Amino acid sequence: EAAERLHIHPNTLGYRMVRMNEISGINLKSMSDKVAAFLYLQSGG
Repeated sequence: EAAERLHIHPNTLGYRMVRMNEISGINLKSMSDKVAAFLYLQSGG
């Protein structure tokens, strides 16, 4: 559903998620990392 909403291929979304983790160190399987990323983006990051 996320890939569809972003208008990209599901494999592209998977690749981008892995790259985001490699570059930023954010683990999207961790709730605290998800909350921190959300708050950062909401603040204008």
